[in-house]
Amino acid sequence: MTAANTTGAGRLLIQILNRYDTLDEFLAHIRQGIDAPTDQLPRVHPDDQG
Repeated sequence: MTAANTTGAGRLLIQILNRYDTLDEFLAHIRQGIDAPTDQLPRVHPDDQG
């Protein structure tokens, strides 16, 4: 299968597997990013806008 005759989803899968050894490795990487703590941004109140 070549990238030229595949669907967009197929091309995406090819790119993922070129970068990661397995789909499970890719999914573990995604889950790690999702589960990581997020940065809390300070709230901006309209009254504080000058």
